[in-house]
Amino acid sequence: MMKYYRLLAKDLTSLIEEAGQASQKGGLEICGLLADNGYFIELIRCRNKSKRGGSFSFYQREVAVIERLIDILNHEIIGTFHSHPLAIAEPGDSDLENAFEEEFMLIIDVIGQKAALWHIKGKNKTKVDFELI
Repeated sequence: MMKYYRLLAKDLTSLIEEAGQASQKGGLEICGLLADNGYFIELIRCRNKSKRGGSFSFYQREVAVIERLIDILNHEIIGTFHSHPLAIAEPGDSDLENAFEEEFMLIIDVIGQKAALWHIKGKNKTKVDFELI
């Protein structure tokens, strides 16, 4: 992986704030998709289907619509993001178990108010550096 990964600072800051607000409602998580537009990774917010604290799941219909739009724009979905209300920004066992065979995963640590990007491949995780622009 020799590519540079960039995120918009204002988008990440906004997500961290939103994750903090959601966690105050029974430990709810936020979630979404990561899309590569050729310049930076877009953070596309999705609704969390799970009403249980400390978990997330996607509405498949919503994801299908986003996938079609991303395809029209000639961008590529490369992974997911979600928040951890009470854990560090590292994929847990259930995150690895439910990950696609190969994807990027951005995790937001609500308490530490920071995020980490991971490359998941075959249930193995590798931390990936990213730049805020």
